[in-house]
Amino acid sequence: MSLVTMGKNAQSFNTIIRISSWKSGMVFLVFIIIAKQVNSQSVDKNNTLLRRYCRPYQSTYGESYLSNVNTTFSSLQRQLSDPQVYYAFAQTTINGDFVYAFALCRVYLSTSRCLACFESAVNETKTCGIADGGNIIYDDCSIRLVHILILYFLLK
Repeated sequence: MSLVTMGKNAQSFNTIIRISSWKSGMVFLVFIIIAKQVNSQSVDKNNTLLRRYCRPYQSTYGESYLSNVNTTFSSLQRQLSDPQVYYAFAQTTINGDFVYAFALCRVYLSTSRCLACFESAVNETKTCGIADGGNIIYDDCSIRLVHILILYFLLK
């Protein structure tokens, strides 16, 4: 009788070994799949333009508007030059033209890559001409630019 009991115990022990080796193999396979190095970004670091929107309205004060836009972008660039800054807001008002803009960089970017993306977005806004606003979105950053003409009689 004890021999039969030992046989059952031995058989269940073999089953346990087969199941545990199957589990070990699966754990090893999952480990190999997970351990494969994964890059969240491509190595060539090309920034892809996702969206470019230029408002259909043109600014009537082209020269002062462009001056305000350049001043606003310079302020954004100075703010983004700080390694701890990933979001910047700036505004300029000259001759009743109110221009404000904000820029956003992804947190995982270095300061130099953030500024490079920002420069690409600024260059892309030049394709809008004197449109009184726009939105440029890249993989790594985005810019929103808005122009509002403030009427002098409302200010007084």
